[in-house]
Amino acid sequence: MRIELDLEEDGRWIAEVPDIPGAMAYGQSRHEAIKKVEAIALRVIADRIEHGETVPERLFEGKTMKSYVDFLTMLSSEFHRYLMENEKNAKELPENALVIFQVEGETDFNRWNKETSLRNREKGQQISYVHVRRWRKHSAIEEVSFVSAAG
Repeated sequence: MRIELDLEEDGRWIAEVPDIPGAMAYGQSRHEAIKKVEAIALRVIADRIEHGETVPERLFEGKTMKSYVDFLTMLSSEFHRYLMENEKNAKELPENALVIFQVEGETDFNRWNKETSLRNREKGQQISYVHVRRWRKHSAIEEVSFVSAAG
């Protein structure tokens, strides 16, 4: 099930399943919005099946992996913007470090991101954990801290 996410100006996340018209939900965290929209989508799908309608198979392809990759892509882009605006913090990152994002309130994503990143780590590569604690309006990172780990 493809889920699109966006951070609203008021700080809430909105999740939508584009293949199911009207399947949208808000949450205080990304995870909460996803869980809510999944529940709505599953109710719609169950209703369609009950009434003999077909359900497109694409709704169930790569659900979790796809949403995490999309989130990581957005997060990486916003982090790059953050570093451009905060050159002092950019200098704290070791050259060629493996950056592992840890986002407050996103336990499942954090576990997935850490495990995936460490599996793809180059031998001896230094690790920098970036803890994202707050977002600006329009989904830009506002505050992070860095923790380096020995290789």
